[in-house]
Amino acid sequence: MRTVLLVEDVAEIRAVFQLLLEELGHRVLTAENGVEGFLTAAKRLPDLIVTDWTMPELDGVGLCERLKKYPALALIPVVMVSALPLPVVETKLWDAYLRKPVTPLTLKSKVKRLLARRFKGTVTNSLTPLDAEARLAPVPSKCWP
Repeated sequence: MRTVLLVEDVAEIRAVFQLLLEELGHRVLTAENGVEGFLTAAKRLPDLIVTDWTMPELDGVGLCERLKKYPALALIPVVMVSALPLPVVETKLWDAYLRKPVTPLTLKSKVKRLLARRFKGTVTNSLTPLDAEARLAPVPSKCWP
């Protein structure tokens, strides 16, 4: 069982995505905005993050930028979900981009692929040396300027 952090401000979408991820057998943590998502990620170190782009307080792009600043969080794969078109400029802030409306099959498939790639050759719930090293790096308790 892997832990997935779902960051989505619309309660109905969050509930549907949570059910889909739980159907795959994952433990799902939820957050309603980027600030809450970042703090949850820093405390719980999920195996994957699914985030909406447009949210109050801190959007999905801001969340991804903040995650990349901390070694313990930078290696967590991120799936960006949005009704907005994919930006023309290529970015390394997220690992996959899904355009809303997202079909259940598309979301499940992308999550499976990213988790399989991250934990390739590892036994379930075990870490590769690189993952373990990143997870041991401290995330400062005061992460905001």
